[in-house]
Amino acid sequence: MATNSKIVLESIFRLDPGADLTQKQQTDLSTMMSPKCLVEAFRDTDFIGLGDQYTALKMDSLKETFLLLKDNIKLLEQVAEVIFRHMRSELRKDAIEPDLLRVVPILLECPAFDRPDKEWGDRIIREMAEILTRMHKATKRNFEVLVCWWSKDSDLLARVVKVYVQAFRNDLKDYLDNTASKPCDNLYLDVLVLLRQINTSHGYTIPVNQFYILQPGNEELNRKIKRLILQLHHQHLQLPHLRLLSLANVPWVLDVPLKWEMLCMEFDSACQIDLEPFYLRFEIDDDKKKVVESAISELKGKDETSLMLPMEVHFKDNVSLGRNAGGPMKEFFSRLFGELFNVKKHSIFKKLNDSPSCTTLWFNKDSKDLDKLRSVGTLFALMFYNKVIVTMPFPFLFYKKLLGTSPSSLEDLKLLDPGMAKGMETLIEASDFELSDYRFTVDGPVNEPEIELKPGGKDEVVTTSNVGEYIELYARHYTASSQFNVFSESFRSMFGRLSLHKRFAPQELMSLFQGGEYDWKAFQESFGYDEKGYTANHRVVKMFWSVFHGDLTEDDKRDFLRVMTGADHVPIGGIQEVRPRMWPMGGDKDCKGKPPKDMCPEVNTCHGFVVLHLPKYRKREHLKERLMKLIEMKGHGFHKIPD
Repeated sequence: MATNSKIVLESIFRLDPGADLTQKQQTDLSTMMSPKCLVEAFRDTDFIGLGDQYTALKMDSLKETFLLLKDNIKLLEQVAEVIFRHMRSELRKDAIEPDLLRVVPILLECPAFDRPDKEWGDRIIREMAEILTRMHKATKRNFEVLVCWWSKDSDLLARVVKVYVQAFRNDLKDYLDNTASKPCDNLYLDVLVLLRQINTSHGYTIPVNQFYILQPGNEELNRKIKRLILQLHHQHLQLPHLRLLSLANVPWVLDVPLKWEMLCMEFDSACQIDLEPFYLRFEIDDDKKKVVESAISELKGKDETSLMLPMEVHFKDNVSLGRNAGGPMKEFFSRLFGELFNVKKHSIFKKLNDSPSCTTLWFNKDSKDLDKLRSVGTLFALMFYNKVIVTMPFPFLFYKKLLGTSPSSLEDLKLLDPGMAKGMETLIEASDFELSDYRFTVDGPVNEPEIELKPGGKDEVVTTSNVGEYIELYARHYTASSQFNVFSESFRSMFGRLSLHKRFAPQELMSLFQGGEYDWKAFQESFGYDEKGYTANHRVVKMFWSVFHGDLTEDDKRDFLRVMTGADHVPIGGIQEVRPRMWPMGGDKDCKGKPPKDMCPEVNTCHGFVVLHLPKYRKREHLKERLMKLIEMKGHGFHKIPD
């Protein structure tokens, strides 16, 4: 029966596009597309006896069968009509046998679910959405079976997410084309909400970007959707009492650049920029070695209201670097955190391990300078609030804890030190005798006494009844929870009302500070030129890019990016968003003073944007030598470097 059903379906699906079905073929199609026949046709008998833990379907065979339908629009419409009738009659029941539930992932593989732009496609997508939401509310047992399947099979979850992201995008398209009266369908969002909850509660079965409504393939539609979202968000900020569509309520359907742009709009609104000339003014010592002490000193006496004002930085004995010059602001925060991450000078952070190549940092559990950590947390928030992003050398756990999405200290330890976590978990199976040498203490720093994990811990023996508490307290100490909490509380005090944990997934927040892929060709194309001096085809400019692409290592290029922007990661929106300028410096044949070969390039931000001043070198080797000298400064490229 199962084999016959598959054979009959494939014989119908192979018909020429446009061919009419005979009466018998229509009857066979209706019969073989019934839930019972479909499940029997694609059941994987290797899973018999395992209950409803797995879908137990031959997915490859199923996909091959439905692929035959892909380009036959006329037949797809008829298949969609048959699917709709069967869903209406057999999937709207109060309770469905788990075996019959397998028809849900089967039907979702049908290419008719990829056509929300067709009335018949939208009809079955909507019907399935109503079935799923009703099932979630009324028949929890059925829905839990689907959740079990989706959480174990990323392909199944990705498929249903794709269907409803496409459907929601189509609704937005109809609204933009003036063919719909409202900008979104809550039913499709309701389904996506459920699917997102499943994804997050099971450790991100699929990447978060699969929920984004801005998807590759139709850039014109993406631009229109983005413009609509930003317009509505702006109106919402101006007139919050109006009931406008604001996808800020479901931010997980927005990609990171768009979320960041919306967040920056809220920062500007909170800043009340129209209240000039009121600023948060920082007087910073020009000595790079004193930038941390200088910044912390400037925080003293600043209340929460003043911290929300637009920031203005002045380097003592140097040019005023106001809020409108983004580059100088980056210079300040780049210097500040660059100094703080020097673990030999500042003890609040430490390297994650002792490997010489390790560049990842974590909070130093032995640090007692909590006031400094509190100030650093506020400065980190201030940097974020002023829309400055510099590279952060923290692991994924940092962003997870910062958003408050880490369930336990042991889970934290698994992310920070898997080997240590595995060793601690072995204690769960230990006997009282094997635990008898353990106390609620850990070794203190060198030449300091041991540390109690709880009051009276040095006198309390670890037993099988309290070993869980011991593991949790040990993990909390090892992951420097108390130090991190001081830092994070200061950070959150500025952003409590913005609910960052609802806007960003940990991996999204991490991408803000660590960026995406490096596209150096796009970086080159992002440069602008002074037409009176350099153009893209100028001899020196072409020589510069020849050196950049041909002689610089990947690390050199990243260091150059840090010199230009204050961060060596790809900025939000892609590397093409850097948009620096390249201007000539000095003369050519009639140069006064030093000849070009003796001059170093300079990076300047006093114009309100980043400018690379490049001397008119005559020889390639001179340009390469001086460019490498600039790169050696690593992050201090906002000032003229000495010869």
